Amino acid sequence: MKLILATTLVSSTVFATYLLASASGGTSVSTVSVGQLHASITASAPAAAAVGSGASSQSTLVGVGGSAVNYCSSTPNSFGTPSVIGYTGSLSLAAGTFGLTASGLPVDPLSWGVFTYGQTPFNTSFGHGTLCINPLGGIGRMSNQTLNSSTVSRSMVSAPAEFTPFTPASTWLFQFWYRNPAAGYPNFNLSDALRVQFAP
Repeated sequence: MKLILATTLVSSTVFATYLLASASGGTSVSTVSVGQLHASITASAPAAAAVGSGASSQSTLVGVGGSAVNYCSSTPNSFGTPSVIGYTGSLSLAAGTFGLTASGLPVDPLSWGVFTYGQTPFNTSFGHGTLCINPLGGIGRMSNQTLNSSTVSRSMVSAPAEFTPFTPASTWLFQFWYRNPAAGYPNFNLSDALRVQFAP
């Protein structure tokens, strides 16, 4: 698990890594032009303000002492379905059952995706989808997951070490990034996002 800090905006010919390689030494997931990302951030700044408000808000799930709200938007992938993120288990981290799910994914055993997280909302076009977490606020990532099914999950039960950044009463944003070569360049898409306030 790595925390990805925003790269200094130097020039449009320099590339910033959106997601770093996994700890196993894989190659970079995707790169975007720094100039393009800076332009997107500048143009989208007003849209990043409210999480869970307005037309982009999809649903609210409430757990004992915590809440989870879908926000932002997702677009259809090569299978014709938008990917939606959700959660399983308890919003109380002490229970040790919290987990993330992403559904509506294109099944492709040669492809993969990753759950990302941060604390600053965002809303700008990115790849074939929408980037819902501001990279200038820092984006973390969990381990890569092969797209063997239209639904993937990650939980404290199966991978407890990947959930150590989260603490009781804290608020985090989650989004699933996935490769989708069948859709054509730039070969990736994203789910909508989930704002989780963990129970105290």
